[in-house]
Amino acid sequence: MLSRIVAYATTLPAPRRVRDPVGTFAIAFESAGLRLRGWVNDVPRARGTVVLAHGYRDDRTQLALLVEPLARRGLRTLGFDFRAHGESEGDRVTIGVEESLDVIAALGFARRTFGEPVSYMGFSMGAAAYLLSLDRDGGGEAHVAVLDSPYDTLHEAIAARFDRFFVPRRFARGLERLAARRTGVAIERVRPIDALARLSRPTHLVFARRDAWIGEETRARFRAAAPPGCTFELVEGGHQDHLTPRWAETIADAFGRALSAVGE
Repeated sequence: MLSRIVAYATTLPAPRRVRDPVGTFAIAFESAGLRLRGWVNDVPRARGTVVLAHGYRDDRTQLALLVEPLARRGLRTLGFDFRAHGESEGDRVTIGVEESLDVIAALGFARRTFGEPVSYMGFSMGAAAYLLSLDRDGGGEAHVAVLDSPYDTLHEAIAARFDRFFVPRRFARGLERLAARRTGVAIERVRPIDALARLSRPTHLVFARRDAWIGEETRARFRAAAPPGCTFELVEGGHQDHLTPRWAETIADAFGRALSAVGE
């Protein structure tokens, strides 16, 4: 019964009213038949566009503190709500699996609307969804990607939450079976970490030292799986409380350096 309740609650939509950052304008685009809502912060003579993708059960304002630092570096930003989050359509959350289609749709919308280069910043589920999108039809790397706190496998991500609350892992298997039945997703096959070996564009991975969900062993697995072109950064804080103005400047610097290195 506990597993059934948790599986249902985990995949429920997370709708909410969203107040977009000052100075942005509203946008909407389609993703596999669903209408996704978002905003754009434009800048004069932009060097490119950075798509901002939020985490699990949050919305398009989660990464809004990046807007101003990126604008100062000449970068336009596009934030959007994943399916079943914020003000976007959708009836269930799949923790990055079907959300990977939204990544493809957001990058495609940005390219059609503003042209290249289009880069990507994803946090947590948004980071994992980017990696999962690379194996989808139509998927492809962004010009530059910064991925903050992605999970390595959905199996381990679920197990880590059970560990956090001192619940035996055997209950996680029941949750996985029920979640798979509700979402149509085979949990054991959801492995964002496997996409790292196929990365060819500049990709910067960020992890927080005291992250309760993404621990030292997971970080080590990412380092072992990443190609030589990947760079890593370990910041202070937990899973979400490291998203500070200082962090935003660091992320904006990472985009500035990478764009200069690969050419704009």
